[in-house]
Amino acid sequence: MRKGRAVAHRGREVLTVLVLAARVERDVRRLPLPALAARYGLRLAAEPPGEPPDTLLPRWAGDRVRTVWQVMRVWPSARERLCLRRSLVLGARLRELEPDLVVGIDPDSVAAGQQLAAHAWVVVGGHSLDSTARRYVPLQAGS
Repeated sequence: MRKGRAVAHRGREVLTVLVLAARVERDVRRLPLPALAARYGLRLAAEPPGEPPDTLLPRWAGDRVRTVWQVMRVWPSARERLCLRRSLVLGARLRELEPDLVVGIDPDSVAAGQQLAAHAWVVVGGHSLDSTARRYVPLQAGS
């Protein structure tokens, strides 16, 4: 791909992610989690996170993952709840790969009597796309 086309493609991808992020921001305030997951092409799952993939994803998917993480890193929503928003946007961009949405809790926060720490991440083909997911225990879907 020539440089001009590559820049235009990247710009379209960033714009797509921004539009999706705005929709997610609206929907996360109105819809329950199962409806959110379905709307953005994710299945709710309760699998322990596998290792992050090395070559699992096709190139187009890897490019989308990087773009979503870069855009959502500067998204102006509440930082402590960004993982769900990022996961929904990422799921929508990887819909063709039939991604799963996993929500889990940090067992150390429960054991220490601290505020419950929760996290959401995307799994594709049994592999987590978030390296921090290993420290969380998945909740059962529907619980």
